[in-house]
Amino acid sequence: MLDVGPAELVGTVNRLKLERWIHGKIAKVAKKVVGLDHNGEQVFALKALGYDIREGDAEQFNLGEQFDVAFAGELIEHLSNPGSFLDCARQHLIDHGKLVVTTPNRYSILSIYKVLRSGQVLTYSKPIAKHVAYFDSDSLESLLVRHGFSKVETGYCQWLGASESKGLYRLLVNSLSKYRPAFLPVLVAIAEK
Repeated sequence: MLDVGPAELVGTVNRLKLERWIHGKIAKVAKKVVGLDHNGEQVFALKALGYDIREGDAEQFNLGEQFDVAFAGELIEHLSNPGSFLDCARQHLIDHGKLVVTTPNRYSILSIYKVLRSGQVLTYSKPIAKHVAYFDSDSLESLLVRHGFSKVETGYCQWLGASESKGLYRLLVNSLSKYRPAFLPVLVAIAEK
């Protein structure tokens, strides 16, 4: 398995995230998992913890290997050219291999609420990882097909370990997941090479 953009700063400043870190969970169950991240400091720190993480650019990489599955969690919305990433990911998949992409759902109930409350376009508050694109199921599926993927399936879910998953928010999300899943915060796409 290939995990693109896995570092999440867990190697140094966000060690508290290790418990819910997706790459760590994948590494426990996958026969082999390779990570690719652009942050050299994080790559070095995670290698020291025993992970196979390699330094590279998600929009231009060639690892000389192919994988059954490629995963990009909460990455595509940060990229200047997501199509280049999709082309690279596709080249690294075996025939009929799967690409799994997660990204914030632009039309989540929380996003809609924030826009209605403030009357302003949403901005992303972390300048280190500024979002430059937002996707809905139609635009993400179109982008995947445009870059050679087929059998695209999309769905929605809650963030793993989300801090917002308490009280009234949790009640709202649980209700939505049954009746209006398209309002959940995370968009998930699975596509085949």
